[in-house]
Amino acid sequence: MQHFLYENNELEQKKLSNTLNRLDNEQWFYLKGEFPLLQSQIKEEEKRFLLTEEEKMLEAEMEKLRENYRKQNEASQEHFIAARPFYDIKTEIENSSLFKNVFRKMPKGGLLHIHSSAALSLESFKKILKEWDGSYPSNSDITKCVGKSIFVVTEDFPLAEGGSIPKCSLYYLNSIKNMMATNPTLKEVIQPICNYLLSEDLWNVLCDMLAFCSSRTEKSNYIWDELNLMFIRIDNLFLDKEFYTKYHKCFFKECVDDNIEYVELRSGYVAFTDMNTSDAARLGVEHLTVLCSEYSYKKHFYFKEMLMDLNYDKPEFLDAILEALDAANEEKKSNLSVKIILNVRRDLNPKEEKDNQKIISRLDYAIRYHRDKKNFEKYNQYVIGFDFVSEEDRGRPTSEYLQYIYGNMSTDIEDIGKQPRINLIDFYLHDGESNWNDNHNILDAVNVSKYRIGHGFNMGKHPGVVNNLVFTESQSNYARCFQTTFPFLEICPISNQLLGYCSDLRNHYAYVLMKSGVQCVLGNDDPFMFGNSGLSYDFWMAYVGMNLNFSSIKRLVYNSIVPLDYETSTANTEFDKKWREFVSTALNQLTSKT
Repeated sequence: MQHFLYENNELEQKKLSNTLNRLDNEQWFYLKGEFPLLQSQIKEEEKRFLLTEEEKMLEAEMEKLRENYRKQNEASQEHFIAARPFYDIKTEIENSSLFKNVFRKMPKGGLLHIHSSAALSLESFKKILKEWDGSYPSNSDITKCVGKSIFVVTEDFPLAEGGSIPKCSLYYLNSIKNMMATNPTLKEVIQPICNYLLSEDLWNVLCDMLAFCSSRTEKSNYIWDELNLMFIRIDNLFLDKEFYTKYHKCFFKECVDDNIEYVELRSGYVAFTDMNTSDAARLGVEHLTVLCSEYSYKKHFYFKEMLMDLNYDKPEFLDAILEALDAANEEKKSNLSVKIILNVRRDLNPKEEKDNQKIISRLDYAIRYHRDKKNFEKYNQYVIGFDFVSEEDRGRPTSEYLQYIYGNMSTDIEDIGKQPRINLIDFYLHDGESNWNDNHNILDAVNVSKYRIGHGFNMGKHPGVVNNLVFTESQSNYARCFQTTFPFLEICPISNQLLGYCSDLRNHYAYVLMKSGVQCVLGNDDPFMFGNSGLSYDFWMAYVGMNLNFSSIKRLVYNSIVPLDYETSTANTEFDKKWREFVSTALNQLTSKT
């Protein structure tokens, strides 16, 4: 595996070289005879994560409830609840005392791993569609509909150019009209989505095709194909600014309802189109031809990613997100804060000039949004990082993108000049989301990502890396070290289960990693598809499935409270108060029911 190393960056060369040398012998740490120090030698500041008496009492009550699941499993000899797919047990989770009285009411801190295009729950998404503004269409005359009417393709539709429109893809009227210009029979397989025409039967089919909610996904030849088709079916709707803004407003309200105070939202670049004008013709036949001739969902390349004509100097999608945040906070009387990590997909090929330019443009503009105070000061505090996202195993290795990460910006920023991009913006790389032992993306992520790595559970297969993170060399041995500078892992239990990485969460690598001292936070990844909106479901699954103790739950929460200055960690007395109140309330509710 080749790695990009810039000649003028000796520090990065040394870090990567040391990591690779240690991996030559994964037992290096153990063969040296060096072992973790005892719990009593943990640094002084870590004592605040030792449980109070009231927290110990709450833990005991929670343990009784968790033990009931184990007893039920032993008595029935059926699958343990956390070994069943989340969509099969979601209702059971919601009805449990652990969910209602503990995790749903628990202050969560931050949601640090979620994707913008799959952030909203399917239930709220359905509500938006039913309430969508505009004159509702009739079945008899599609031509009289307004531009914002939304249609759903009810059957797979083959196209003359090759390929097909996947079943249950949602389109705006002008897109449908242009497609029908060369495919008149398309009218036979579309149905308008609107308030009074929409049947529950159609919704049942639609929801089944947009979410992991049935055995259909289990029977898929490759689960990522199903996931990417779900993205494709809704992608077109985000081209309308009004819809995009309303979508994010509803998402932010869901975060507040789940006691989330801070969100780091991974977002792609979006170019809006006025769906009420003939300008929407650019989404018509000529682009559908591109979609069919060049696009393959097995390569998980969104057609939006290929076709967007972005105006980087006027990032309307960022304005829409901030507008949605303000509206949600005003309506909920809340103070949710949001930061944005911009991204491109990791199937862009650096050897192809159009892909190369796309990576450079989007990465450099992310840096400008973050650092350029003259032209983009409005976004400086909101855009904080960059990422390469999507499936690792069929995507390109992280090593192919190191030339961009360590390379200099293509343009100057006033008062900054040309510098290596890694000095100008933080990277929160998606890496280590793989079952393969020879997937070494995590090695690059450890060196590139200063604060956090997306997923990263594959790190458990590289104990040399784990030991390098958790222990630092002193004169004669290795001392326990809880640093604020090595990357935390963003663990997404329900996502990992439904995508087939760990069907039984009792075997999740995060358990071993956390026991080894690797710091983690919880995320929900793609709640639109998975059904796990907020963080309460993932905390429930982590506690019951991974058998974490309450101290670990508390640390997961506190790890997600991101300080204004990453280099210093100060106590959050306001959150401490909320936490104490939660512990007291949850304990009272659990004990009053026993």
